[in-house]
Amino acid sequence: MENSGNITFHMEFPDCPQLREVKDEDLILLSYSAKHVANCYFELIMRNYDWDRMDIDNDTEFEMYMSFAGLTCEIYFKSILFYNDGISAKQRKIHDLKKLYDKLNTCRADIAAKIVEETCSGDIDMFSAELERIKIMFEQFRYSYELNGYRINIMFIKLLLFSLKRITDSECSE
Repeated sequence: MENSGNITFHMEFPDCPQLREVKDEDLILLSYSAKHVANCYFELIMRNYDWDRMDIDNDTEFEMYMSFAGLTCEIYFKSILFYNDGISAKQRKIHDLKKLYDKLNTCRADIAAKIVEETCSGDIDMFSAELERIKIMFEQFRYSYELNGYRINIMFIKLLLFSLKRITDSECSE
């Protein structure tokens, strides 16, 4: 049968740590890999989305970039967890940003500091409430067509992205 223009792509990862028991050295490699993927999404968002001139009501790309932002935060959190704190196979399946943040043994205060100062009026409880509100952001925006509405603090999300990138750039380095 002749190819009708369909393209199939298949990749195998025979030695992928996801598929076997993870060793300590694998966690560092997973951290680097996660950081690389998150940085790619971060660059995609920053290069293509104008945070300063967004028109939420008329912006057809808003949901897509917010979904990417949620996914990027998740991957950055996992990179930090892989590098500093270790993470079990069960924990790798967590997608909730609040749960991932709560699992951090290191750099929690560093992540929160600038965000609390700039968007939460110095109130750490407000930081927790904002993080709770966006905890399943990737999922929410991925299925935004099913929602009747949503409430998010866009500056909080932007600062969270920048904080996580800064931390992974400085702590999760080769």
